[in-house]
Amino acid sequence: EGGDVLALVIDSSDNIYAGTNGGIFKSTNGAISWTSMNKELKNTDVGALILDASGNLYAGTHGGVFKLMNASTNWELVADGLTNHSILSFAFDSLGNLYAGTNGSGIFKLAVGDSTWTALTAEKIGSSKNQAYSITFDSLDNLYAGTDSSVFKLNKGGTSW
Repeated sequence: EGGDVLALVIDSSDNIYAGTNGGIFKSTNGAISWTSMNKELKNTDVGALILDASGNLYAGTHGGVFKLMNASTNWELVADGLTNHSILSFAFDSLGNLYAGTNGSGIFKLAVGDSTWTALTAEKIGSSKNQAYSITFDSLDNLYAGTDSSVFKLNKGGTSW
């Protein structure tokens, strides 16, 4: 009923969250049955999911980033500072800062304790499309971005891919 499954995460209690182009669904029994988590979610076209260390769930949609606080049922839009609301990917650095890869505007950073996203770099990621389909950090906090043409690396503190 949810459509294509585009993102999966599992929390510390082995609950599974599936992000689909029809919203977010949760399974508490090993994917046997699913419950919709779309109440209050303003955009149900979900392309990315990630959990932080406190169990808060972030959903990247085509309408921005939404956050569900642990044990809450209300989604909160966390999109201040985003110039592109089509989110394709998420990653945390070693300090707990959240990064979001977008569909055309590169990567944005949400610092711990902050509520406004900042563009990571003005330089495009490799291609003219500036899409970050997948992002991840290595143990030294260097950032890698998977794009439509290759994988690119941004050294910690760097400004050039």
